[in-house]
Amino acid sequence: MKVIKGYLAPDLLIEGDIHTTDSARIDCTCVGKVTGDQEVDFGESAQMVGEVSAKVVRMSGKMEGNLTVKQRVSLLGSSRIKGNLTTPPGGFSMDLGSEFEGNFQVVTSEVPPPQKAAGGKPAAQSKHIKTASKSRK
Repeated sequence: MKVIKGYLAPDLLIEGDIHTTDSARIDCTCVGKVTGDQEVDFGESAQMVGEVSAKVVRMSGKMEGNLTVKQRVSLLGSSRIKGNLTTPPGGFSMDLGSEFEGNFQVVTSEVPPPQKAAGGKPAAQSKHIKTASKSRK
C-alpha cells in the first residue's frame, strides 16, 4: 500500500490552486485547480469543481470539470464525474456504480506546437507533388 504524504480533511473548503509533488489524499471541497506530480486520491467526501491534472488519480468523490492524467485514472464505485477526461491508452478504469458524464479522450502523446516562420507567424504547411504532363503540339 502506498504511503500518503499529504492530506486535506473533509472539514476544509479550499478555493484556489493546489500543487503536490508527492502523493496526496483529498477529502475536502476544492474549487480551483489541483495538480500532482504523483498520485492524488479523492475520497468519498471530496467535492472538486475545476481542473485536476496528475500522474495518477483515484476518484471516489464528486467532480465537475476537466480531469487529465499522465498514467492512470480509476473511477471507484462512489465517484460521480461530470466533465472532460483525458488519459493515455490503457490508463482508464471504471468500477461498477461509478458515474461519468462528459467527453472522454485517449491521447497517445502531446501534440507539438506549430512551427513558427519568420515574423512569428505559424509556418505554412504544404505538400508538393510532382506531376508529369505531356504537352500537345
